Amino acid sequence: MIFDIITAQGHPNIRATHSSTLEITTEEQLTLRGDCIIAVKADKATNSINPRLLELLKKEYHLAIAIIVDEEPDLIDVFFAKGHRGLKFNDTKSIVIRKSSYIDPRTLAVRSTKAAKDIDRDVVKKLREGESPVKIVLTPGPTRLKALHDLSRVLAEIFR
Repeated sequence: MIFDIITAQGHPNIRATHSSTLEITTEEQLTLRGDCIIAVKADKATNSINPRLLELLKKEYHLAIAIIVDEEPDLIDVFFAKGHRGLKFNDTKSIVIRKSSYIDPRTLAVRSTKAAKDIDRDVVKKLREGESPVKIVLTPGPTRLKALHDLSRVLAEIFR
């Protein structure tokens, strides 16, 4: 099973109101202008995601994504996006997931079912409380069902 887990933190300036993108950044600070950012101090950017996962995204696999705050089963949001053969994966500071099909070096996946504004508001509220630990779990699959199946296996280990 191929997967990756990004660890990051919340921040008081998280607004998560952007309607077409969602971003995780390695930066430590966040201004109110960063309305697509849902986590800071990430331990990875697009260039450091599991290379096997990135290969599958280049083959247009589906991607199941879980955002987990404080390792609480009730503070989780799950959604899907899709890979694309044109993805570059060479940014060193950010990971962006987009509802559109626009691609730049920060883009991890496109055609997402959620943007920042769609993330569960209880999750966003907890992220805004400050330095809450966040895990973003990524599992690819040739179908959404397979990606979700693998995601459920990873989450079972996390919540064990």
